[in-house]
Amino acid sequence: MVGEHHSDGGVLLRKDLHRLFDLGLIAIEPDQLTIDLDSILLDYDQYKVLQGKSLKVDLRSKEIDWIRRHWVNHRG
Repeated sequence: MVGEHHSDGGVLLRKDLHRLFDLGLIAIEPDQLTIDLDSILLDYDQYKVLQGKSLKVDLRSKEIDWIRRHWVNHRG
């Protein structure tokens, strides 16, 4: 379920990024695994640099499925 936290998986994020992710202001495009920012964040240089960047971690299919559900929930 989107919004649930599980100790056995997920993507580790810095506290501010985690909150923005939970709110759907940051999402991960599930096919390319790139970061997508809500337009409101593009006004902030510290977040704007993340737009379109690829994830630097390997994800299991379970995590990619979860990212896909998050994407559909917030960008779908």
